[in-house]
Amino acid sequence: MQGNKNKRSAVVVFAAAVFVILILCGVVSCPFYRLTGLKCPGCGITRMFLSLARMDFKTAFFYNPVIFCLLPVWTVCVFVKLVLKKYSKAFENIVVYGSIVILLGFGILRNFFPLGFPG
Repeated sequence: MQGNKNKRSAVVVFAAAVFVILILCGVVSCPFYRLTGLKCPGCGITRMFLSLARMDFKTAFFYNPVIFCLLPVWTVCVFVKLVLKKYSKAFENIVVYGSIVILLGFGILRNFFPLGFPG
């Protein structure tokens, strides 16, 4: 039973890695954008992470300013929950639902009121 779970996990990780490589090579683009013609709140994340890997924070912010700002919040939340073993369902709900509201707002703004951020 455990062997099947490990195989499925390996297949999922491999498929995700192939998908990321195809995106980075420009073979696959954002499915949301292709279907709707709209930029999703996550458009630009790949380029943002590549910029972060080069320690180019200004460019990373330019590609997706909202995720760039939320990433430290999410990192601290995961650290507090997993490393410090402190857990607050109320705080987690505030972060999760607050993030959703912020991302939806950003998605609407970037499509209907162009802010100059690429997707």
